Amino acid sequence: MKNQLILLVGLLLLGSLTGCNPLPAVSTGPADTRVAGTWRLLERRFLKDSVYSVRIDTITQTRDTSFLTVRRYPTTPAQTITFNSDGTLTASGSEMSYYFPMQAFRVDATYPDSLFLNFYITSNRATTFSRQPLRFRSDTMLLVPSSEAYSRFIRVR
Repeated sequence: MKNQLILLVGLLLLGSLTGCNPLPAVSTGPADTRVAGTWRLLERRFLKDSVYSVRIDTITQTRDTSFLTVRRYPTTPAQTITFNSDGTLTASGSEMSYYFPMQAFRVDATYPDSLFLNFYITSNRATTFSRQPLRFRSDTMLLVPSSEAYSRFIRVR
């Protein structure tokens, strides 16, 4: 009986310590007017999956040796990302899966000669951000995740 009581108290204590509390939301403040709104993906340049040779039986077929590819996207089905005025974002479309786990954003103008877009993601009860250089030209936005790759968007509304 004594062991059962100790076990019961231990389980209650363990249950109260491991209670699930909701994660605090990332406070990014109001959105920058240059970014706020819906943007449609026009084109994307990215690294190919593989540039190595493939050996099938005894025939060697070499792949294209160019490392980058550019893909342009039609208006339908739309690949969009929406930057809300409260600092949150939503993405839709099969090619926008990279942005699905990202919940918030902030325009970082720390450096006077360049802009960055910080995307915030919460994982394993920790929030971290991914910084991407940001460029504008009239109604076109360019995100540059690496020196070779980019995503070009056009403002929808």
